[in-house]
Amino acid sequence: MNLIFTVFYISDPIWLVVPLRLIRIYSVIRIPSLLEKIETNYRQWSSQLNAFKSVLFLFYLWHWSSCGWYYVNDTIEKDESFTWIDYNGINDSPLLEKYLYSVYFT
Repeated sequence: MNLIFTVFYISDPIWLVVPLRLIRIYSVIRIPSLLEKIETNYRQWSSQLNAFKSVLFLFYLWHWSSCGWYYVNDTIEKDESFTWIDYNGINDSPLLEKYLYSVYFT
């Protein structure tokens, strides 16, 4: 991303990042209406679409519970001497590895 900013001589990328994030949020908000359009146009796929929506909801729930699990460890249990991150020995690991551990434990 920094390479793109230097190629186009952008010194303060915040004016570019904020609209891109808003577009991404807008596209996430449009997902239910898109699924509804697909459901009305393709009635023969309604059972598969309902299964897909259920799985999508479970992944969404799984993600937020994992983030909550990590948040509890990072903020609330910070004063504790021994947490699940200490137990698994991932203190200095990248955030992705900590996220995957929290997904595993939820």
